[in-house]
Amino acid sequence: MRTFIGIVVTFFIFFILIFMTKFVYVVPENHYSILDQTSEVRLEDYPEIKDISFMYNTDLLIEFYSKRDDLKLERINFLFNNDVIGTVEINKNINSGGIKNMAANETIMSVEDIMKILPHRYPFLLVDKVIEKNGTDSLVAIKNVTMNEEFFQGHFPGKPVMPGVLQIEALAQAVGLLMLEPGKIPLFMSIDKCKFRRAVVPGDQLRLEVEKIKVKSNVIVARGRCVVDGTVVSEADLKFSVQDL
Repeated sequence: MRTFIGIVVTFFIFFILIFMTKFVYVVPENHYSILDQTSEVRLEDYPEIKDISFMYNTDLLIEFYSKRDDLKLERINFLFNNDVIGTVEINKNINSGGIKNMAANETIMSVEDIMKILPHRYPFLLVDKVIEKNGTDSLVAIKNVTMNEEFFQGHFPGKPVMPGVLQIEALAQAVGLLMLEPGKIPLFMSIDKCKFRRAVVPGDQLRLEVEKIKVKSNVIVARGRCVVDGTVVSEADLKFSVQDL
């Protein structure tokens, strides 16, 4: 009996290894690509595109119904039997004339746009621009921390440190930009799983990453984190009640 089980386990492992060798290989930065397998690419979110196909395992062919100059392709998910088995980060601007790299930190919402949604004003507006927005699911914004911030006058003289509570407030404002319409304001109900991992000082650029967790009636639950130079400096789960101004 043990011998039979051993044979079955060996065969199963061998089958998995053959599958991984034939269909998937690991490339730098933990991305995946498909070999010798026609992959389905979902086009529901890109009605302008007629078809996407892979040629000679390396080339990506995108066929447009008409001339397009404004399509941003951030990533491609590879599907096998309707399961996502890998993702390749593309981060390109695509149009009918060719492909070019997307500008780093490209602004999709300026401070003027932000002020049309958020009621906050100096010195309490803590978002400078939005660089990524995925519907109402997630958003990435930027806060440039400078020595001119008013709170550095007292926090602390000779050793300026951005208060942790203001980092959370910046995340809350980013959630507002993700979820709110003009004329609405989010009021804190609770803050959970809050952690501060290192000090934020003048010269740092805060990358505010937020995502929607749940929405019920006028209550929003979101998760956010502040990142500086690729390192998470603070994070929290935030709960809001949305009210009229």
